Amino acid sequence: MKLSNNLSIDALLDMYADRGFDTSQLKQIEEGLEQGLDVSIYAKKIHSAYLMNLARILLAAGADLESCVVGDKLNRNKLLTVHQYYLRMKKVKGLNYHELRLLQMYPYKREK
Repeated sequence: MKLSNNLSIDALLDMYADRGFDTSQLKQIEEGLEQGLDVSIYAKKIHSAYLMNLARILLAAGADLESCVVGDKLNRNKLLTVHQYYLRMKKVKGLNYHELRLLQMYPYKREK
């Protein structure tokens, strides 16, 4: 059964790679798939790997991120608010300065 699951994850990763996701984004998608998460909410090329990582951590903790979607993308500030809530509940770890700074500077990818 695990082999079948890995094959489907590999097929999904190939699909995302064909759509132009970079290696850092693909890593976040892969980790989410391996955790059994519905990555569709954060698997968008506009989201940076840093934003994807935060979304993946929150989904793994059981968060419903629908309220964090504005337009067609996740809102960084709403995600951080949800993160604070789950941090108080001790369901996630705190972000270090470096992680928070990267999220503030690069929530979305620039189109080339």
